[in-house]
Amino acid sequence: MGSQSTSSFGSHARRLAVGLAVAAGLALSSAFGPRDASADERVVVRVPPPAPRVEAVPRAPSRHHVWAPGYWGWEPHRGHVWYGGRWVVGQPGYTWESAHWSERGGYWHFVDGHWRRL
Repeated sequence: MGSQSTSSFGSHARRLAVGLAVAAGLALSSAFGPRDASADERVVVRVPPPAPRVEAVPRAPSRHHVWAPGYWGWEPHRGHVWYGGRWVVGQPGYTWESAHWSERGGYWHFVDGHWRRL
């Protein structure tokens, strides 16, 4: 009985460990994976963003790349945080709309950068 109990416990512990690893992998992939453009994420704050930084735009990796300028984002407990610009591969039939803030009624609303159909 002692060896059967230990074997059963070991099998249960392995199944639990595999289940936890799969759950953790799914949680991480949704947290850091590509974001759906239709995701309903809203950042609204009372603090206006600082003036945009002047960035030196490096040479494009190819003629198919479009410059996505840097912008001030928002992180709870830190406030405005600068995210530097980057090159993104262009999308035929679309134009890049840069991330920006708009003020409405004393609140600042963040609009993430995105592709807009021409």
